[in-house]
Amino acid sequence: MRKLRLFYLFIAIFSAITVIEAQITNESTGQNFQFLEGPVWDGSEFIYFTDIPNNTIIKYSVTQKTFSPITTSSNRGNGLMFNEAMNLVVCEGSSSRITERNINGEVIRTIVSEYQGVRFNSPNDLCIDAKGGIYFTDPNFGTPEYQPKNRVYYLNPEGTVIELVDDIEKPNGVLLSNDGTVLYISNTFSDKVRAYDVSAEDGTLTNQRDFGTLQVASGGVNNTGADGMATDVDGNLYVTSEAGVQVFDKDGNRTQVIAFPEKTTNCTFGGANKDILFVTAGKNLYTMPSSVQGFQHPFDLPTTNLSVTDFSKSKTIFFPNPITNNKVVIKNSGEDLNNATFTLFDLKGEKVSDLDFYIEKNSGVIQFDDSLSRGTYLLKIENSKNQIISRKIVLQ
Repeated sequence: MRKLRLFYLFIAIFSAITVIEAQITNESTGQNFQFLEGPVWDGSEFIYFTDIPNNTIIKYSVTQKTFSPITTSSNRGNGLMFNEAMNLVVCEGSSSRITERNINGEVIRTIVSEYQGVRFNSPNDLCIDAKGGIYFTDPNFGTPEYQPKNRVYYLNPEGTVIELVDDIEKPNGVLLSNDGTVLYISNTFSDKVRAYDVSAEDGTLTNQRDFGTLQVASGGVNNTGADGMATDVDGNLYVTSEAGVQVFDKDGNRTQVIAFPEKTTNCTFGGANKDILFVTAGKNLYTMPSSVQGFQHPFDLPTTNLSVTDFSKSKTIFFPNPITNNKVVIKNSGEDLNNATFTLFDLKGEKVSDLDFYIEKNSGVIQFDDSLSRGTYLLKIENSKNQIISRKIVLQ
């Protein structure tokens, strides 16, 4: 009877989690990479990622399938993210700082390099919020220990560094939920992904809890190798780890473990429709087609600049973003846009004057005036029911 109970317990556990061998392609066969991290999509053509030991940031052309280094002086660059100016924000491990670089790899400025007068350990991963604040992790993986603890910090828009978390052994990946109200943190040495509520006023954290439990790789212990993360438009969380990419629904239930040939380190969605998952793993960059579109931080985060109420259950998406030819295509979940009004604002919430753009409402195409300055705007759409949705639009 005991053996029978154990058998049914095994079946129940196995059935609850789907371990899949997905349609995975190694895009970097033949490349001499060493340890890849930090993939980020530029919204039009390139995935940028880092090769930490080689101090290199590389861009990969999705259409041409070619690799080009943009710098060989990244200071062991790790996590990457684009800011609203479409410059790369880079976690630099050996220089213990976070920098802003242009897409040619040139350093524009050092954003932050110390806390309370002491340099950071080794900034690892980051997430930019809708206000331009930066959440980042600062663990120590064999590097000189400058800070007494491995911490998670928030650099607020005013430039002040706030210590948020100091009791995670090796804080690694960090990411905001799609509505910007929850912060997820992965711990390399734990099987738990933590979640915190984010204060809308100052970005600080409350309500610490375990969000989900990671599967441990075969033969492993609780050291799951938990690393970088991504989300899709349905709010599912993708966590890279020793066992593969582990997928959690919005309630923290683990629904899939996607096996890869190497330990996965980070991931992002890209491609014209943001329906390709790009995964760095060991020495290679992998791609996997997805049935759901990805969410791009920080551009898809809801803005706080307009007091609006979103369409009920709206999944309205604009792509590509950033917009490189002043033309954007709208994909939505069925809202009637034929009688909708479209208005463009700057980031201060002021209406952009003398703006000319046309809208093909049936095909969902917006063509902006070519004379409009490069930058970030807020597009407000109001339908006949006075329901409003706003999205950031980046013209490049």
